[in-house]
Amino acid sequence: MTPAHENPAIVSESGLARPTDHTSLNPEATVEEIFGLCDEAKTHRFASACIKPAYVPLCSKPLCGIEVNVCAVIGFPFGGTSSVAKAQETAQVIRDSAQEVDLLVNRGMPASGERE
Repeated sequence: MTPAHENPAIVSESGLARPTDHTSLNPEATVEEIFGLCDEAKTHRFASACIKPAYVPLCSKPLCGIEVNVCAVIGFPFGGTSSVAKAQETAQVIRDSAQEVDLLVNRGMPASGERE
């Protein structure tokens, strides 16, 4: 894996990080809207396009070879799935060519003093 400071997807030509992600986690987002998100991410040089896991294969093609990562959000919206399910979902999005994974923690467990 490339260290963050050497990754052209998150470091601009000036050497400063491009930290802004372009995100669509709308449960009703259409394929056309997701392709539009990818186009906007390319046009505006966002660091990544953050999407639901099911859309990773769709975004991997239009974003392949450019400086915008595909980021899958695991456990959205509340992190309520089990750790085993999150691990399986993470493995799948990596196979589907996601370069980044945002993992949501089950918010109630730490608040209760429990570990996920």
